[in-house]
Amino acid sequence: MDVVIHTEIGLPTIRTDAAKQNDANTELGRNLDWADEVRESAAIRMADYQQRASAH
Repeated sequence: MDVVIHTEIGLPTIRTDAAKQNDANTELGRNLDWADEVRESAAIRMADYQQRASAH
């Protein structure tokens, strides 16, 4: 994480806006990775359920 030192109170600079956008993009990437993991886990559980259901 980069450190941003505010030079003026109350007025965002291009640097602080860019840092906020960078943080938001990083968090979005983490959420997308998490969603992919959850989706994959659900697909595995569903396949297991279908195999057990077809055996009965």
